[in-house]
Amino acid sequence: PNGSPLSFRVDYSLTGGVSWLPLSGETADTELELDTALVLAGPAIFRVTAASGLDFAEARVGPVTIAHNVSLQLASPSIDFGSVTPGQSIRTGVRLRNNGTGLLSVSSIRSGSENFEILSQSSSLLIPSGAERTLEVAYNGAAGRQTGAITIVSNDPVQPRFLLPVAGTGAVPAPE
Repeated sequence: PNGSPLSFRVDYSLTGGVSWLPLSGETADTELELDTALVLAGPAIFRVTAASGLDFAEARVGPVTIAHNVSLQLASPSIDFGSVTPGQSIRTGVRLRNNGTGLLSVSSIRSGSENFEILSQSSSLLIPSGAERTLEVAYNGAAGRQTGAITIVSNDPVQPRFLLPVAGTGAVPAPE
């Protein structure tokens, strides 16, 4: 009505419209090319909001099922810290890679032992198709042979709970 140019915003919801995730910022473009590899899988509702100054309107469509073939791969099947002087902390990284075609969502990374600590982000980790992230883990050098597992929970349909074995030995170096 007032002659202001229209601006558009596109969002999607996997919660039936309770919460929304952005697909685009404010734009004057009337077309949006959607790369579904960057959208979480599931039944999605899409919302387009058009604004002109103080006036706005929105349109919704869906649910539309977005299916992905995500695949969590680790660069190493296990972590062994070797021998460490008791009380000395040592850290290492292992690469998490998404070899699938959609957005891999890691919802949780937990250590099953107090001797092994997760140093990097341990929840809400998103890995696009073909990308990788590094998981940093530390061993606290507890005396004796220590073993445990890191549990990685994701939307990988084949292995939604991945167990990464970890080990280390807190040993006093032999005298020379």
